[in-house]
Amino acid sequence: MGRKDVAMELKRWAVEKMGFPPDQLPSDAAFASLCGGQCADIWKYVVHHVDTVQNVKTIRGNLSWYPFHIVLLLMFMIDNIQSQQPATVEREKRTKLLRQAVALRAEIQKLDESLAPMQQEVVNEALAAEGQARVQEVKQRNLLLKAFQIRASQERKQLQERASEINHRLVRYRQISNKAEQDIGIGQQMDVKHKLTGPEPEVVQDLRKVCSTRLEFLQSLCLRDVGLSGGAGSCDLKGAVHQQWLNQVEGLLAAHPPNHLLDGLECLASENEWELQELASRVDVVGDLEDLR
Repeated sequence: MGRKDVAMELKRWAVEKMGFPPDQLPSDAAFASLCGGQCADIWKYVVHHVDTVQNVKTIRGNLSWYPFHIVLLLMFMIDNIQSQQPATVEREKRTKLLRQAVALRAEIQKLDESLAPMQQEVVNEALAAEGQARVQEVKQRNLLLKAFQIRASQERKQLQERASEINHRLVRYRQISNKAEQDIGIGQQMDVKHKLTGPEPEVVQDLRKVCSTRLEFLQSLCLRDVGLSGGAGSCDLKGAVHQQWLNQVEGLLAAHPPNHLLDGLECLASENEWELQELASRVDVVGDLEDLR
C-alpha cells in the first residue's frame, strides 16, 4: 500500500469512523504529507486499531453477548481444519494456536464475569459513601435548624413575656391616669384641727401604713445605735422590715396617681403639724426650769 493509499484510507477513517465533517478536513496533500516515511505504518496501525468509544463499547457488548457462539465457531474451525488438512507440523501449530485462542477467550470471559461484580461493588460503595455524606449533611442541617428553632422559640417567649409586662404596665398606667382625674376631696373633708371628718381615703390609709413602717425601721436603727438591741437575729429583722417598707412603697406608687399621693402627704403633714403645735403649746420651759431649781 502506497503513501497515497494510506492517506486516502486515513481520510476515510476520519470521516466514517471518527465522525469528522468532510469540509473541515485538511487537503489531500496534507494527508499525503502526514503519511510520508515511517508515519505510513503508524497511521496504518491507527486506522485498523483505533475506533470511537461508542463503537468500542458496542463491539465489547457484542463479544460479551455472544461468547459461547464464538467459542463454538472456533471449535468448529479447529475440527474443520483437522478434518481437511493432513497431519503436518503447520497444521498442528495452527490447531494449537486456535486452542490457545479459545482458552484465552474463555479466560477473558471469566475475568470479565469476575470483574463485573467487583465493578458493581465499587459503584455501590461509591453511591453508599455519597449517600452517607448526604445523610450526614442532612443531619447537620437538621441540628442547625433545631438549634435555630430553640433559640427562636426562646427569643419569642422572652418577647411575649416582655410584651405581656408592657401591656400590664400600660393597663396599670391607664387605671392610674383615670384615678388621677378623680377628686378624692381631701381638702374639703379636713376640720380646723387638720383632721379628716369623713371616711379616710384609701391613699391616706396606705400612706399612713408606709410611714408607720418607716418609723419602726428608724426606731430600730436608733435602738441599735444606743446598744439596746443587737445580734444576728436583730439584723435580719431590720432587713426584713426595710424590705417590707420598700415593697409597700412600690405598691403605693403602682396603686395611686401622683396627685393623690401628694394630697395624701399634705394631709398627713398638716395633721402632724397641728399635733406638734398642740404639743408645743403645752410646753412651759420657764416653769420647768423653776421647778428644777
